[in-house]
Amino acid sequence: MAHSSPGSSNTPAISLSDEQREKLHVIYSTCLRIREHILRGEMPEQAWKGSNEPTVAQVRTLLVLNRVGPCTLKTLAQALDVSGASASAMVDKLVEAGYVLRAQDPADRRRVTLQLTEDAHKRVSCHECFVEDHFRELVSRIGDDCVNKWVEVSLRIREVLDELSNERGHETVEEE
Repeated sequence: MAHSSPGSSNTPAISLSDEQREKLHVIYSTCLRIREHILRGEMPEQAWKGSNEPTVAQVRTLLVLNRVGPCTLKTLAQALDVSGASASAMVDKLVEAGYVLRAQDPADRRRVTLQLTEDAHKRVSCHECFVEDHFRELVSRIGDDCVNKWVEVSLRIREVLDELSNERGHETVEEE
């Protein structure tokens, strides 16, 4: 039986056996549990508290912009896999909140680059340290054999995600 989720009309329905569906459920629910474990943690004050606290989508945008570095709106939209209009609306809010700067390219005044403010860099760094601490705790408890398998699986997942992005005509953004 093929299963597709609402709103996934671009994704072909893939037929799964009952065993495969059970495994998929374990993977998906584990990803959600890791996310919830991190979200339940006490975010350090220097991350987002006491500021114009961004939404989850805005934090994702800031994390991507931090990873990509100064770039055009088009590049950011591609990295986020959203439309230019959506990226533009998000950037407008982040500029207004003081997290993103727009700068004209002196060589080409039509070209505008986006970059994080110094404050946003500090907050993103704090956020990433917070998330890394949670993963460090997980890794320390699951043992080297599991960690090695996790790394192997993670690298294969990256390859597949790159393949899917290429098939769909999206640029892939290099990970650190």
